[in-house]
Amino acid sequence: MNVNRPSVSVIGTGAVGSALIDFFEVNLYPLRSVWNRSGGILSHKDGVTETVTSMNPENEEQSGELIFITVPDDSISGVAQSLSTKEIAWKKKIAVHCSGNLSSDVLEPLKKKGASVVSMHPIQTFTTDDKSDRFQGIFVSVEGDEQAKVLLKGIIQEMGANHLDVSAPEKRALHVAAVFASNYMVTLFHEAENILQQANITAGITVLKPLIQQTAENIFRKGTVDALTGPASRGDTESIRKHLEQIRDDNRRNDLYKLLGSIAADITEKRGGLSTSQLLEMKTLFEKKEVNGS
Repeated sequence: MNVNRPSVSVIGTGAVGSALIDFFEVNLYPLRSVWNRSGGILSHKDGVTETVTSMNPENEEQSGELIFITVPDDSISGVAQSLSTKEIAWKKKIAVHCSGNLSSDVLEPLKKKGASVVSMHPIQTFTTDDKSDRFQGIFVSVEGDEQAKVLLKGIIQEMGANHLDVSAPEKRALHVAAVFASNYMVTLFHEAENILQQANITAGITVLKPLIQQTAENIFRKGTVDALTGPASRGDTESIRKHLEQIRDDNRRNDLYKLLGSIAADITEKRGGLSTSQLLEMKTLFEKKEVNGS
């Protein structure tokens, strides 16, 4: 195998798959084939391309040395199982999937055929129009067979990204953390936006942009413990009572505020500066099922 420029197949042309395809094209990797639900596009050595109706490589000629599976998580196992039935020289292949949640074990059918298997997860949010520059400066986790990880490390460095070698349990923890930091951050901002809309503040989430940006900067400059501000960081139980009164008629919002407030109280306790009685009073507010006896 040509370690510097192995031939590549990409199965799945969603956001991540498309960014990978752009990277391989820009960096002159031999892109043997690209596949999606509509079929495949084969690139022959003479530069001629061919369209086929199958959704995965059917034989050795249609498959690259590196096979990236960038389909949704719940489809990876099925693709691997289907590929394992094809007349492909698997001992010469490295199969890669890009799921953040699944380990390389999901590619076991291909490993049994002799392929090296690995998971490679870019820790970044992607959209359908993203190009290869989306990999610049991000972290990319790799987990699986050593031979495959060595090759991918070089590719990741060429992307301008940072290589992160993880075990399967570490990979799962990393994905949960990423969901909290990215997906649920959007969820929290959406809830903040709803509160503003219900109060007829027409500027919406835009009014919070400087606050959001400064908070993010503080997190990476100071760390999460020292970046915490607001009522819970000060033990300001009067403000907390007023907030709970404001949202008392929305049970889900009330429960969310208390849950997050309880975590904020734990951070405040870790940082120090409040008395035991202040912490207890604040934590009691977050644990109460009802507000002001209602």
